[in-house]
Amino acid sequence: DIFSNLRREMHSDSATAEFTHTGAIEVAASVEDVRLNTGRGIPITIQGEDRRDIAYEMQVQSTGPDAASALEYAKRAVLKVDDLGSQLTLQVQYPSEGRQTAVFTLRVPARLTVRTESVGRMRVQAVSAVHLGNVSGETVLSGKERKKSDNAPKAPADLSPVEQEVNPDLVAPREGT
Repeated sequence: DIFSNLRREMHSDSATAEFTHTGAIEVAASVEDVRLNTGRGIPITIQGEDRRDIAYEMQVQSTGPDAASALEYAKRAVLKVDDLGSQLTLQVQYPSEGRQTAVFTLRVPARLTVRTESVGRMRVQAVSAVHLGNVSGETVLSGKERKKSDNAPKAPADLSPVEQEVNPDLVAPREGT
């Protein structure tokens, strides 16, 4: 009957489990941009560092009919990487079973431009540039002084890092991105 089916559906994903995916992605010297699309409004932290690869950590929480199934679904979430020459595209893909949420952390070469699509709350620090697209939560951008060359003008020694909170409702999308 209808109520039995409804009750079964309500309890079908009553268990939860979490799995943390970690890894490193090679970044060729020709890569200038990394584009990230999570497909969902999940919290993201992107940290620019003096490094040659991209390290990632993706903590996925999933529901399922039981704990073992929920864990299997969380493990099946993947980070798909496409090398497009001067750009790496990273896309999070989730299984159709259960419901998944994630918390995502990237440590990227500071020389890269970061482009985002369909992300939630985001914190980006110390990268070359950031292009925001379809952000659904609070965004904090910060940078720190970097020495560009011996001939570049020197900034004052007391220059503190820039902290900028961006309201995504007030940011107009850029044409062509």
